[in-house]
Amino acid sequence: MRLANHIAISVFSYQIDDEALVKKTLIDLIPFNPEDEKLQIEQHIASGFGDERIRIFSIDLKKERHTNAFLKTLMSKFSEKQKAILSSQKESRLDEELHFFIRLEKTALEEGKIALTDSGNCYHINISIAAFPAAREIALKVIDTISAL
Repeated sequence: MRLANHIAISVFSYQIDDEALVKKTLIDLIPFNPEDEKLQIEQHIASGFGDERIRIFSIDLKKERHTNAFLKTLMSKFSEKQKAILSSQKESRLDEELHFFIRLEKTALEEGKIALTDSGNCYHINISIAAFPAAREIALKVIDTISAL
């Protein structure tokens, strides 16, 4: 069953960050080798305050086997308490286009732990929910299915 049409994962790497660690942590979120699956980690440069260089790493998952494997692995890393938080916040995390947003605390993830956050210093996960017909109520039920993985 298709749970997501598309998943975009991104992270900002600031000049004070270890870029190799940031990129490795992004790759470690994926339960398969992106190179073997012909997926690329995109890199873009942006300017922050005071012309600080910010590198943005991102990957897009579009195939059903990729999105489902990612969601199953991600949900297995969350505690029951974290899943309950996601479930209780599903209304506010779902936008009008049926994109469900999760932010994972950057430092914790780089240390091998997983923690939800509302801060900007995080790994951003944008999940385009597969709801047919495209209705909020159906998308919320799909989110419940994802949370139960």
